[in-house]
Amino acid sequence: GQRVVTGEFKMIFTSLTEYQNFYSNNVSAIQLQMNSDDATSGTNHYIRVNLPEVVYKGETPSVNDFGQITLTVPFEANYSSNASYQIQISIFNSESALNL
Repeated sequence: GQRVVTGEFKMIFTSLTEYQNFYSNNVSAIQLQMNSDDATSGTNHYIRVNLPEVVYKGETPSVNDFGQITLTVPFEANYSSNASYQIQISIFNSESALNL
């Protein structure tokens, strides 16, 4: 069967478009990047996670004032026929090969 990729993150809605995507269950894409700078060599190592087709789950946030809207957002990543993957994890470092 097909794998299930789920997760959650804290989201600060910075635009009405982001809020509408969440509220309407529109498909979005998520790209996460985790950096680790090597101070001794000046090399930037990082891991990048691409989720090309994500549907937000969870409750619609209530808005009581003009302040920032923050919500913990569960999500589910689906297979994307355009990208031909469901999740892509890339590692960028100074190693030329990985021995498993």
